[in-house]
Amino acid sequence: MIGKQFKNQSFRSTLEYVLGKEKATMIDSNMGGTTPIQLTREFGAARRFRPNLQRACAHVILSIPHRDVSHDKGEYHEHLEDEQYTEIAHHWLKSMKFLGDELNQSQYVVARHHDTNHEHIHIIASRIRMNGSVVPDSWDYRRSEVILRKLEKEYGLEAVSCSSDRVAQRVQEENGVETTVSNRHSQTQKQKHHSSNQPPITQLLADIIDEATKDQPTVTQLIHRLQQQGVVVHPQFNAGGLFKEAIAFEMNGVKIGGYKLGSAYSFPGLQKKRGVSYNPEKDLPAIHCCRGQKQVEMSAPAIKTMMAALSPENEIALVNTDKTTHGQETGSESSAIPKTIASFTTDNVQTKAHQDTTAPLVNTNSNEGNQAIARSALPKAIASGKSSKNALDGEPRSAISVDGNSQTSSRVGDVIPSLITHQQGNKPKNYANSINPIIRLFWQQAGQPETYSGKYYDLELERDILKLRRKSGEEIAELPLRDGAESKDKGLTSEDLIILERLKELLLNHNQQQEPENQEELA
Repeated sequence: MIGKQFKNQSFRSTLEYVLGKEKATMIDSNMGGTTPIQLTREFGAARRFRPNLQRACAHVILSIPHRDVSHDKGEYHEHLEDEQYTEIAHHWLKSMKFLGDELNQSQYVVARHHDTNHEHIHIIASRIRMNGSVVPDSWDYRRSEVILRKLEKEYGLEAVSCSSDRVAQRVQEENGVETTVSNRHSQTQKQKHHSSNQPPITQLLADIIDEATKDQPTVTQLIHRLQQQGVVVHPQFNAGGLFKEAIAFEMNGVKIGGYKLGSAYSFPGLQKKRGVSYNPEKDLPAIHCCRGQKQVEMSAPAIKTMMAALSPENEIALVNTDKTTHGQETGSESSAIPKTIASFTTDNVQTKAHQDTTAPLVNTNSNEGNQAIARSALPKAIASGKSSKNALDGEPRSAISVDGNSQTSSRVGDVIPSLITHQQGNKPKNYANSINPIIRLFWQQAGQPETYSGKYYDLELERDILKLRRKSGEEIAELPLRDGAESKDKGLTSEDLIILERLKELLLNHNQQQEPENQEELA
């Protein structure tokens, strides 16, 4: 059961709205009138006791759920009789101190509406009792929540989540009812009925934070991701400059405290309910950057983690893998290449059907073909820990297509840096053409699989086209493997380009460390 409370100035306008609805029925009252005008006169008698109380009209809506088959939770409908609604209204009014003994009670009207699918009642009551005292309204929203959780249990209604841990604890202590806690605050009536046709800022911020915390990042990573989405992060500091472990967010010029978004968006809530990890030693530098409205740059360890964006989860290892003549691997901590490139498991990969790994992929009857053989050996060389920097970054390389042909493209070392520099001025027309060499090289090193499931992206081969998707399923690029075909940019962002640029750097760093061995391997 959901309860909404309003404190209005006018009894008459409230009564006309509630009783003027089609099929509205008055099911209970302690007053003699039946029309809005008659009832307004009666409410006026008590109002004369407190002429300075501006909002003397209490308007409460109590509703039970109705869901059709299209709802995420499935079809569901609850029903109560008028007598039951009358009992619920009496219980609520008494528990909220509107009804007491003799004159220590307020005038009220209870009406039932049938204008929507979900059943609900309206309670209109005077906040001024007949003895002239005023009904206390301190913490009335929280007190009402506790009462409604008890009524849900008594009448067998679907339980609604509490708005905070404090309310849930009170429900447990007073009623012995175990309840859940909603991570978000519900929208206000003003937010629900605003005319901009855009979600309110609170909803936008909560959605962005939910997406940014899906993989339980560090505070530094969270700040970086939010800044990339245009969210300004405002950590709170005390007079001595110490971080108070409180946070606010700003978007489109609107600043909102995290706790106002819901219990999961305060600084403690982000850790407890969203799984964000906080290490003061590592995260305070990023927090202080926010204080000066500076952009947070990812630290080297975090960058290395991002470089494995296309690697299956729980398989990232910063080790060098060298294969012996028997196919066994030995580890070395000096390399920064993901182990998955060398030891690719079949758990996350479906190898291309009927792939002939023994047939040559390029024409060997020309000098160009001989050079292409050396370059096409790059994935295998990198996988074994022995590859040539020149093969990756020195000369134009051959991009191997699935039909066995080779095409010459820009060298990998030149593609992304020029793109990032250029995007500060005129935006490139097609990001996909620029990331094609990086993705294809990675795909070749992985053994040209049909599908590849990574931490942030997924790859899928469909009819000689590599499709790059986010984990959400959104397709962001189509990268054809055949000669002369145009790549399609379907939603790449600058953050994607940065991730792929770092992936390239990771490969280059590995090659530099292995250059002496590379020369021997390719000799």
